[in-house]
Amino acid sequence: MIGKGQWLNHLIHATPVEGYGNRMSMFLISLEAWRRGIGVKYYTIDNPENKLFIRYALTHNNRTLNFYSSLCEQLSEEAFNICESKYLTKKYLSAYGIRVPKGEKFTKDADLDHLISLASALTYPVVMKPISENADKGVFSNILDEKMLLETFNYLTNELGYEEILLEEFIEGDEHRILTVGNKVVGIVKRVPANVVGNGVDTIRQLIREKNKSKKMNPVISKKTIDIDRELENQLASAGYNLDDILEEGQRIFVRSKSNISTGGDPIDVMDEVDPSVIEMAEKAVQAIPGLDISGIDMIINPETQEKVIIEINTRPMIGLHVFPEEGKPRDVVKDIVDFYFPETKNIDRSNLFFDFGSVVGSLDGVATKAIDLNRITPEPYYAKRYLLTIEDSNYQLRRDIRSHALANDLYGYAKGVGGKLLEVVLASPIEEKVNSFFTTHYQDSHFSFEITEEEEWEYGINVGFITATYSDNVNLLEDYIKESKRKVRKLNQKHQQDVSKLTDRLIQARDQRNLYRQGFRKIEKQKN
Repeated sequence: MIGKGQWLNHLIHATPVEGYGNRMSMFLISLEAWRRGIGVKYYTIDNPENKLFIRYALTHNNRTLNFYSSLCEQLSEEAFNICESKYLTKKYLSAYGIRVPKGEKFTKDADLDHLISLASALTYPVVMKPISENADKGVFSNILDEKMLLETFNYLTNELGYEEILLEEFIEGDEHRILTVGNKVVGIVKRVPANVVGNGVDTIRQLIREKNKSKKMNPVISKKTIDIDRELENQLASAGYNLDDILEEGQRIFVRSKSNISTGGDPIDVMDEVDPSVIEMAEKAVQAIPGLDISGIDMIINPETQEKVIIEINTRPMIGLHVFPEEGKPRDVVKDIVDFYFPETKNIDRSNLFFDFGSVVGSLDGVATKAIDLNRITPEPYYAKRYLLTIEDSNYQLRRDIRSHALANDLYGYAKGVGGKLLEVVLASPIEEKVNSFFTTHYQDSHFSFEITEEEEWEYGINVGFITATYSDNVNLLEDYIKESKRKVRKLNQKHQQDVSKLTDRLIQARDQRNLYRQGFRKIEKQKN
């Protein structure tokens, strides 16, 4: 089971550890809305490239809002257009007295002498990037000289076909993503470049492998692993290392220069650590953009000077970074989002039920099935219990029988084989007595032979319907991770024991040497006398 400290309780079991990729924001927002009794509809939209584009609509009190990921149609067109252009964003922020990178906009047929002149005035290194791209696409942040400057400009305008680019000063510092809802900051993560921490035993290659395994426990970055490639090896070489080197215990080394989450970077929650001026600046930036409702603000903070510079503002922020940080406190920012768009549901207690999002959106093909409306629920608390059964024979028939009785009595939950002769059962109902009396009612004189060895209240998510299965993929992944962790601990213990043995041998040798010296001195003293 995933630890309570790592995930928000209401998302444990409701969210698979492998996540939902680029649909994570859609999943989180629609689940929160559905749990409040808000209507949820998923639908496809036509597009000339025949790609499957899925959107969703939330309906409450005869009011419907359509969403694309975390972007709501309520966002003003003006705010969208401003934030789509990094150049316009800078203009609006500057007019509001907010620090942004110095620089200028250039078209593909720009005067190259002016480009070179500005780069010199800004001083190298400089940054060059397209005006309207997100997720660091086409961003070159370490242009060191005139030759690289012209090569980059040619690549962006002629080879990639960008009509307009920005040339800016390079800002030194740590990258932060700040999530705002309305005019309020609700989450801040620091994006740290891909890195590993030594343990005095494993090579850098092995540390990368272990780090990637740990990432598989996080739904947001489970597929955003650290790939070993030429760029990574060059980064190591520049720091004087190679993949087969062993780092000292606690020694951290960065294996990428950029803090991209997509290339293995870590999102670390720092909401409670930043200076209050960071929050003030972000909230001021929201006020500078007319009609901005939800945003992801990219800010660089210099850790030495504390200078803060806003790089850009995104209208479709990746909210999972704040819900599932790699380190730090998870933030329930999804509640803030649904509160903002549907304030009348703010005081409704969310249900602890969840649905199979993967199966729902997986059934949309844009042809035979173009839309799916989820059945609305009445938000009410479900009492749930978890049982661990020790059985004598195969659990297949017992699982099917438990499912049959559960569905006949309107109980939700699951019955899953968890290895050997163990069966895990979770039962849930708004009526507590239905759960507590289930086994005594249906299995008092049953021909099935089993013993309930564990019984406890269940405080996590409950799936709609009743599932029977063997070990789930989530459990398998977690168990593999635990095994690897234990192996790593054993390896460290072995090294510790070896170190202790070596130290003990040295102490014995030193003691023997000391005794030899003492014997020698005694002989000399006797000879003198």
